[in-house]
Amino acid sequence: MNVLLLDDDQAVREAFSRGLQRFGHQVVAVSSLADAHEALARATPDCALLDLILQNGELGTELVQDLHKLDAGMPILFITGRPEHPIFRSEVISQTVYSILEKPVSLGKLKTMMEWAVEKRQQSKRPTSAQLDALLPKEDELKTLIVTWGWKKFSVYLFFIAMLLTILFYSIGGINDWTSTTIENQETGISGFMKKIDGYLKRDEIRELKFKSRGNK
Repeated sequence: MNVLLLDDDQAVREAFSRGLQRFGHQVVAVSSLADAHEALARATPDCALLDLILQNGELGTELVQDLHKLDAGMPILFITGRPEHPIFRSEVISQTVYSILEKPVSLGKLKTMMEWAVEKRQQSKRPTSAQLDALLPKEDELKTLIVTWGWKKFSVYLFFIAMLLTILFYSIGGINDWTSTTIENQETGISGFMKKIDGYLKRDEIRELKFKSRGNK
């Protein structure tokens, strides 16, 4: 997820930035409200981690309303050494801020709280049963879809069956033609062979008769 990290302590910024990046998050780390506004002008983060008391008397809570305007459901977590500060009891902050973590906070705890916040937000965006019912087709529409799809599948099956029958028909026809031709060729060959043998026999008979006639003379 894209994370905006606001803290005026450079060591804290670098430690959290490296740790969250190892977990696969993209972090934009800033040290002042001015830098935070510039970052928000470029992109809207998925989650914001804010320090409370900044340099020059600035408060991280001054950024809450701007974040809320950009994305009313954005998870906002404060990481501060002053979790008892009275500003956290104000109605605007208490209704907008997801969690307040006291420094020092472990990276594992911070990661868990961020993921919980994002998951809770995603769950709140899930459609209600009424919205799902509105998206689903009505019973009559569903029947129409089923019948239409059924006829489409049936038409496809008929097409493939017709193609198979056509191929089978032409294949059988080709086999019959080849068989007939082969038999005719065989018959022609046998007839010719028999005629040759018959010719040889007749020629021998003629020779034998001629020989006998000469002997009688």
